[in-house]
Amino acid sequence: MGVEFGDFAVGEDDVLAAEDDAERAEVLAPLGLAPSPHPSGLGAYIAADPTGLTPVPGVWVAGNLADPNANVLGSAASGSTAAGAINADLIAEDIRHAVQAHNDPFSPGSEARVCEKVMGDRRHGLDPIVGQSTG
Repeated sequence: MGVEFGDFAVGEDDVLAAEDDAERAEVLAPLGLAPSPHPSGLGAYIAADPTGLTPVPGVWVAGNLADPNANVLGSAASGSTAAGAINADLIAEDIRHAVQAHNDPFSPGSEARVCEKVMGDRRHGLDPIVGQSTG
């Protein structure tokens, strides 16, 4: 006697079995990521580095998508590793933007700040109260 829950089935030996990982990995196909057969012959996986970063920048995988042989604890650990890598990537991106803004004296933001300091509430040489040229 066994029990079946959607894609999962518990058999007479109390073994939990799930569908092929390739079907779950198909959700990443629109991003250009296709599952590959795992070398162990057990399921499919999405190729990624040790942090879960795939060949598509900004896309990480974890758990059974990264390794179909991973158990629950291994999957949780890979998810934690991927989360740390994602956080580090976001911080690095923020730093790149801040450095770029600092090094680019002619950005729209820096120009607005300089105009505010120099012109105050006047814009384009017009006095806001009278509406006439000041210079």
